[in-house]
Amino acid sequence: MQTNCPRCGVSLVCNPAGACWCKQARPIVAVPADPAARCLCATCLAKLLHQAELDAGSETPTGA
Repeated sequence: MQTNCPRCGVSLVCNPAGACWCKQARPIVAVPADPAARCLCATCLAKLLHQAELDAGSETPTGA
C-alpha cells in the first residue's frame, strides 16, 4: 500500500502482511496493525530505534 510517513511526510510502500522492509529492523517497536496510520519511513524508523536504544541504556537501577 502506498502511504506517507507520519513523521516526515515522505512517500513509502507499506506491506506488513508481506515481506515489508521494516520487518528486517530490530524488534524494538511492533509492526502497526493499521499500516496507513503508523508506518514510518526507513530514516524515521532508524531514528526511533536509535532513540529507544538510548532510552533503554539511560535507565538506572533503582535502589543502587
